[in-house]
Amino acid sequence: MEYFATSVGFEKVEKVYLSAAISVFYYPLLHYLREQIGSISEYFDPFAGKPFPVKSGLSSLAERASLIPAIGLALSDSKHTPNAIFTYAQKKQELIRKRINRGVFSTFAAALAVCLVIMALQVSEARQLGVQKGKLEKELLLLGPKLSKDKIAEMAKEMKIRNQHNQRYSQKYKGLALISELSFLTPDDIRLTQVRMSIPEPGAGGQTTGAAGKEAAPKENLVLQGVVLGSRGAMDAQLAQYVMKLENSPMLQGVVLQKSSVAKFRNSEILQFVINAKIG
Repeated sequence: MEYFATSVGFEKVEKVYLSAAISVFYYPLLHYLREQIGSISEYFDPFAGKPFPVKSGLSSLAERASLIPAIGLALSDSKHTPNAIFTYAQKKQELIRKRINRGVFSTFAAALAVCLVIMALQVSEARQLGVQKGKLEKELLLLGPKLSKDKIAEMAKEMKIRNQHNQRYSQKYKGLALISELSFLTPDDIRLTQVRMSIPEPGAGGQTTGAAGKEAAPKENLVLQGVVLGSRGAMDAQLAQYVMKLENSPMLQGVVLQKSSVAKFRNSEILQFVINAKIG
């Protein structure tokens, strides 16, 4: 107590409770405690102020004080007071067990939080995809009715009929278009004396059957006869340029200069020619 008062607590001990039985307590030690405290020591009576019947056997202070260890063990707490039943080794094991449980719970809580975040992101992404799908479906409805096999077949039939009509009109006015093309391509120094076009009438049964049994389209030919005017040295060049223009025309194919010869006309020389071509 002197060490506590001078080195540790720096306070004087005023009271000491004795929890041992009076019959076994060492009286010289009790006398020393009384001298150190400077006051009269008291025995700890857990039942002070409470009357007991005579038959209970607890009428004397010594008998009541003998119950102090049992009462202490009964009222002891594992967190604060010493406990003879729950030792320090068991406390250490319990502390380790609690720490492990807290770590497992913390890990589980962190994993649950990550899962919730991922789930929220997936729900948000699914909602955005749903909105985008709705917009695309509305745009698809605005484009027109849905296509089916029957609808495609009907459209193909209509296109075929329209193509046949276009071919008939093209066949009907092909001669007029060819004459317009020739008038555009023929220069002033070249005069066409004869134009023969072999174009079948639209809708005519002019198709022939080949050796393999397939129907062949009738041939459309063009024969041009004319003369080239000008100087003798430039006639061949002018005719060659004219043939090249005909070859570059989209309406003619297989342009061939079949014949060219020089002839006399009114005391001057002219270049006569015959050109064959296929229409198409």
